[in-house]
Amino acid sequence: MNAARVTHQRSPDIELLLGELQRCCDLLASASAESVLDSQVREAHDTMAAILSVSSRSKQGKALLRFPGLQALSERLGTVNAAYHRCAELAKARAYLSQANSSADPFENSWLSPGFDRLLRGQVARWRRLGLFARADARPIVIVGGGALPQSQVFLHRATGHPVISIEKDAESALVAREVLTRLGYHRNLEVIHADGCHYDYADALIVVVATLVAEKANLAETVARTASDTFLNVRSPTGLHRLWRVPFETGDLQRGNWSIIDGWTPRAASVRSTTCAKESDR
Repeated sequence: MNAARVTHQRSPDIELLLGELQRCCDLLASASAESVLDSQVREAHDTMAAILSVSSRSKQGKALLRFPGLQALSERLGTVNAAYHRCAELAKARAYLSQANSSADPFENSWLSPGFDRLLRGQVARWRRLGLFARADARPIVIVGGGALPQSQVFLHRATGHPVISIEKDAESALVAREVLTRLGYHRNLEVIHADGCHYDYADALIVVVATLVAEKANLAETVARTASDTFLNVRSPTGLHRLWRVPFETGDLQRGNWSIIDGWTPRAASVRSTTCAKESDR
């Protein structure tokens, strides 16, 4: 069947949806460092997120998954989305650092993933119910892929009282995140290390949190299992059609580190699922 015939058989609704995804993707890809925080660019990102939030079992979702060019589209969406997140966080952080008012909130309107703030709030409560903080344990929470804007790090420190270490392999993002934390006064409790998380030693971590946009989730799960004996693993993974622009964490990946799921949770209308694991030998 030729491409023209395939195109002809797609419904007008899907043609519009695909066209809108391509339009928004083009806008994000062409955004400069100066325009990345413009409302039009942010709206393009949010439009794409809304499109990918439809159920994969819906008529639109099923049609999108049958699109012959889905793999190429998914690869482009993933590349553009990762680049946009990095640039937007850097721009937001630098805008905060350039302000004379040190009491400004660097995280205002900074959540790019639908429902992510609800996920963070609920996750700490679920960790407490699991007993992760029941004993006197001052070990840090380690976040892999914290980015340039350390909102997760600050939130988790405030909510748990534990020190938080961010492992960031992008040198520029690591440097800017460190500057933001210093200005906020958290440089003593919140550390940023420029390193590849797949080659880090997690022996001293209480929990290792793998950010949604980190692509090497399976390798990281194996590294944490190999370097830490009684550390918990928490992986943030895209849900539904959001898997088209972010790398998911598959259940089969747990076997590489002898991990067992002790909690899995997706807040209502969220694009990210939180999965907490423990080593089989520690249960």
